[in-house]
Amino acid sequence: MIIERLNTEHAQFIADHQQMYPKAMWEDASEFATILASTDFSFGAFADGALVGWILCSSEDPESAIQIYWYDLAVLESHHGQGIGKSLMQHAYRELRWKGQWIRMHTRRATYPRSEEGLRRSGYRIVRDVFLPHHYLEEYGIDEDAHELLLSPI
Repeated sequence: MIIERLNTEHAQFIADHQQMYPKAMWEDASEFATILASTDFSFGAFADGALVGWILCSSEDPESAIQIYWYDLAVLESHHGQGIGKSLMQHAYRELRWKGQWIRMHTRRATYPRSEEGLRRSGYRIVRDVFLPHHYLEEYGIDEDAHELLLSPI
């Protein structure tokens, strides 16, 4: 597996492979192209030349300490259980930390990453953790809770 930066050419592939999410959360390729064009911090995992997982980060207010929004982390179902998601996260954290980037993210309650020790090993700490009951209900019609996390480099 190789991890490389993604660009707008990968937007359509990502849009075509959203079946791991509820349909109400699906985006079109133009939305992914906008995200991919906004920073150099989106990465893909490639196996035998094919994109099998990705982490997408979009740009926030450049005048603020919170400069990156961690938009998405996904691995194709056929490649689950191979450590690809963990490798993508570690790679992204390392790249973002080297640039001193703060990260804001929403995480679905079902996939809530509560490993502060893992974050510390990656060079980050949780500065703010806000529980958002029914966060996805208004936007997507999905009754699911979330956490909004703010991470800063250690």
